[in-house]
Order: sequence, then structure tokens, then C-alpha cells
Amino acid sequence: MKKLPEGFKPKKEVVLEVTAEEYESNRAKGVPDELNLNPGRHVFTRGRFDLPKGAFDSKNIKVRITINVDSDVLNHFKERAKQPDAAPYQAQINNALRRAMDAETAGSNVPSGATGERLVRDKGFIKAVAKEVRKELAR
Repeated sequence: MKKLPEGFKPKKEVVLEVTAEEYESNRAKGVPDELNLNPGRHVFTRGRFDLPKGAFDSKNIKVRITINVDSDVLNHFKERAKQPDAAPYQAQINNALRRAMDAETAGSNVPSGATGERLVRDKGFIKAVAKEVRKELAR
């Protein structure tokens, strides 16, 4: 378990007592073990936390915004998100924005690796490369 930052003060605690009967009843109802609290006393904190300034890295904090983007841009990322093992489209948009931001910070207009990443995802390109490899192997 992570150590809480110094200055951590929960605003409110919630104490939940779980009896053996409640535990067994939940098991009988099919509640998965990872969601079924063991019998005993459980203390939860809720509400806002007073954390020292700088306790969080802004890179890891998500902020809900409303933004207008061109429909073709949105559709592009939604289609990419449909691929097996693909990140959700919002995460992909965030990653593209981060690459652009990092490239701008580094003084480059082209995000590093963007072309390679695009080619690796391009099925037509992969097929063309495979065709060329087969030709080379046949020689």
C-alpha cells in the first residue's frame, strides 16, 4: 500500500461493519470474491482530501473539457479505437496532443516517430511490405 503524503487529512470517514452472515449471503448471491468484503470492520475515506501542494503530477490528472473538433478527426480516432488492443479514442487524441506538445517543446514541427507509428498501423503498407519480402525470399 502506498504511503500517504504528509499533510493528508481525510474530510470524512465511513465505517462499514460486515458480519459473517452478510459475507456468506453475498457469496450465495454470486458476488465475486474481489467485490465481497470479508467479515469485520472496514474504514473508508470519502470526500475531498487536503493534500500538500505538488502532491500530484499534472501529467496524471485528467480534466473534463468540452471541445469542438472536425468530424473527420473524431471519426479517424474512433475508427482507430475499434482495432484490437487499441486505446480508447479519447486516450489516442490525448496522446497525439502530447506528442505535438512535446515536439513543439523540443523545437520540432514533426512529432518523432509519428510516421513510423502511422505506417505500422497502415494495413495497406504492411501488405505491400509483405509482398516485397516474399519477392526477395523467392529470389
